[in-house]
Amino acid sequence: MCFDIVEICTIVVAVLAFIVTIWQGWETRKHNRLSVKPLIKFGTSHDRNAREACYSYKNVGLGTAIIKVFSIYIDGIPLESLIYKNIIDSLSNIGLYNSSDNESEIYVTIPHKEEELSANETQEVIRYTLNTDLSDFEIIKASKRINIVIKYESVYGESFDCELNRDLKNEK
Repeated sequence: MCFDIVEICTIVVAVLAFIVTIWQGWETRKHNRLSVKPLIKFGTSHDRNAREACYSYKNVGLGTAIIKVFSIYIDGIPLESLIYKNIIDSLSNIGLYNSSDNESEIYVTIPHKEEELSANETQEVIRYTLNTDLSDFEIIKASKRINIVIKYESVYGESFDCELNRDLKNEK
């Protein structure tokens, strides 16, 4: 059985074309996953002049984030129930919010499981009237006692998490 050089070259070219096709498919799949990867980052603001403080998060990634778990922690202990009253009580207990002040306001938005956050979408978690009896140092110290954790997925089911305190440390 004698093979002609043309037949051997044909087989080699076909095998190489097959290998390149598989590699290209792999690279395309990897690119597609990266192009829809969500990335949630936290933001905070404390403005004494406006008497306002806010905690928010934003999807700075390219793809939609699907919220799986949302938790708020005070001094490392999770709030058992993310209801309005528990959040007000917790902020009051650490001194950031004065619930007895008639001019004080608070707005709370807690995402539900499976809620989606599109690319470049921002969501406020808590906006409240700041307790002005505190010094700037006391406000910063009390704020560090709050931590918010979000666990989320991409549309491909890849799991990610973000944490308020970790994001703030990385900004410095």
